[in-house]
Amino acid sequence: MLNALRGSKVKGWSGPLKMAAYEAAFRLFCRHRQGTKPNILLHCTRRTGSTWLMNTVCAHPGMRSEGRPFMTALYTRHRKQIPDLAKAAGYTGNHKFACMVHFEGEDEQRFRAFAKSVVSGRTVVYPMLRFWEPYFQRVTDRVIYQMTTTTAMAEWFSDNFNCQNVVLLRHPITSSLSTMAAGWQVHCWDFLYHRWFVENYLTGEQVDLSRRIMESGSTIEQHVLDWTLKMLAPIRALASGRHPDWLVVTYERIVREPEAVLQELSRQLDLPDIEAMRRQVKLPSRTVSKTSSDKVDDPDYIPNRWRKKIDAEQERQLMGILEAFEIDTYRVGDAEPHVTVAGTG
Repeated sequence: MLNALRGSKVKGWSGPLKMAAYEAAFRLFCRHRQGTKPNILLHCTRRTGSTWLMNTVCAHPGMRSEGRPFMTALYTRHRKQIPDLAKAAGYTGNHKFACMVHFEGEDEQRFRAFAKSVVSGRTVVYPMLRFWEPYFQRVTDRVIYQMTTTTAMAEWFSDNFNCQNVVLLRHPITSSLSTMAAGWQVHCWDFLYHRWFVENYLTGEQVDLSRRIMESGSTIEQHVLDWTLKMLAPIRALASGRHPDWLVVTYERIVREPEAVLQELSRQLDLPDIEAMRRQVKLPSRTVSKTSSDKVDDPDYIPNRWRKKIDAEQERQLMGILEAFEIDTYRVGDAEPHVTVAGTG
């Protein structure tokens, strides 16, 4: 079983079968007994360095990770525990939803029960089982979760569960180019077709702009819009000042100031063994490209490499999407973010 899991592709394995094998392997070879420290929710979009950050945290004694548990749950035996996403959106067309944005009434109660089981560590959806990696531990008592398709619900998770919340940001142009290179599709319609999200987060002008981009915009414009819609809720939540206990981490700062980031992670997430994380943060994640991994020690290369592909005029157009949604976390001309990188308290 371990050899099969280590292979990137196994003939005849479907999604549900593969996930069932992961669960079985986890229960057979690992032991998790939830400790007293709260688990960690990492709210982020794709290709933002989240795997790198999770691997670093998982090097701390007792930690393990689950990658995209709620997205993965849609393709496993757990899918029946998640309410119908189209119904929750008030949508009756043919679009297939992937992001969880908002639930009400009985749907909210149903999802809350499932989410509680997951983030408490009782239900295992997609455990990282990289037995051969230096950060992997068989015996654990705490979990960090990669929350890529539930970013709109970051406040809901914070309000309902005893978890520590981390928001991870990376420049939208950089992450967009990376998701495009990976061949991944955008999820913009998950938000634009969601009645509650539109009514609570978007103006008419923003909806019109989004639809124009989706109908006739370039691929990279659509990916930047995807980043914007996914991170809109957590960024506004941070700006509100309602969550002084949330920790904000940026990919750019991990690259430039890894020691300072490790100190903040240690202090705010109660991870005292900095040395274990220090060894891991120097290593690129398995999802990084060969070109990037060769230059992981260069603090200027990765945050600025997108400028070789995007000229100044294109940058202004793309960053105009963020401006239209009143997001100034990243600004034209700057590769570095304009955010408070530690908790706001």
